[in-house]
Amino acid sequence: MPSKVGVARFNWLGPMNNIESLIEDWTPKNCNTEKDYEKSLFSMLRNRLHEDISIIKQYGAGRRLLI
Repeated sequence: MPSKVGVARFNWLGPMNNIESLIEDWTPKNCNTEKDYEKSLFSMLRNRLHEDISIIKQYGAGRRLLI
């Protein structure tokens, strides 16, 4: 299993560079719906990024963001 991208490396290389690289390496399997792809991507990012890096799923249409 590839190592997790740490916070220091994530910040030093720039967040978009890291995310782009992770997505290019992502190989979703058994995804039939948009929701399946969303869950697969979220799971991969959660597994590959350091736990200090927040990953927020998209909010559904009409759902309020509670702060």
